[in-house]
Amino acid sequence: MTLTHLAALALLLASLADTVTTHRFLATGRGHEANPLIRWLIDHTGQGWPVLKALPILPALWAAWHYPHDPRLALVLGGLAVVYGVVAWRNGRL
Repeated sequence: MTLTHLAALALLLASLADTVTTHRFLATGRGHEANPLIRWLIDHTGQGWPVLKALPILPALWAAWHYPHDPRLALVLGGLAVVYGVVAWRNGRL
């Protein structure tokens, strides 16, 4: 497994954590989704929003599969994983 694959795996896990923590937070009824695009998805797709929220990481996973030895890609995917991870952490604290 390459560094790019590890970064892609971290991104996948962080994205899932973001989706799960968002769902849990919204279920409490104590607030709303802060991202206007995701809020629109939630309002217009009902229970399908978690799948749609996860779709943007698919191109990143595709790239990691096809370019596993690109250190720049590993850096970008790792950075995205950190962003998603921070969002999930913040959601969990709400």
